[in-house]
Amino acid sequence: MIEAFKRSAYLNERETVRKTTTLDHIKELSEWTNAIPHEMLEKRLEKDHLTREQLMLHIEQKDSPFIKKELKWIETFEELMDTYETSPLDYLSFQSLIHPFIIYAKKQIECLFKKVTSNLINIETVTQSITDALYARLHIMVMKCVILEVNIARKIEVLEGDTSEERFQYFMRQFNEDSEMRMEFLKTIQYYLG
Repeated sequence: MIEAFKRSAYLNERETVRKTTTLDHIKELSEWTNAIPHEMLEKRLEKDHLTREQLMLHIEQKDSPFIKKELKWIETFEELMDTYETSPLDYLSFQSLIHPFIIYAKKQIECLFKKVTSNLINIETVTQSITDALYARLHIMVMKCVILEVNIARKIEVLEGDTSEERFQYFMRQFNEDSEMRMEFLKTIQYYLG
């Protein structure tokens, strides 16, 4: 399942491996280069230390990239999903989707604040403020994706409940109890968010 997340790797995190270059890939490179102003493309290639040939290899491997090394963010993501807590959450909100990320962020913030010795900063208040802001941003990002997923599930008649509220609660309970469902959702959300 994590293989799908490797597609989110930056170009400099990917390894280019020579495959046979087809006319389709040459055409695709041409489409990419025509879509971006020449100067901007050249600057980006320079910034990423890439040649046009390397870019073509990345395009060729976009659906199944080779990764140079294990990526820290993928390890962190796996850890997040492995320690997913099924604590009592508000099933009428998106809290259960966002909760693991908030817990992780809070732990990271607390680690950073351990180095602060000043009494002038109310660490709890600052931490809460940051996590509240993060929650608000994440909530906005996933809201449309969840609504789409719930509507798809409703259309294919896999939801239980007489009202939209009951169907949503059912969806969220399934999400909380089924780690495969969470991974599938998070795998597809990257396409929704672009």
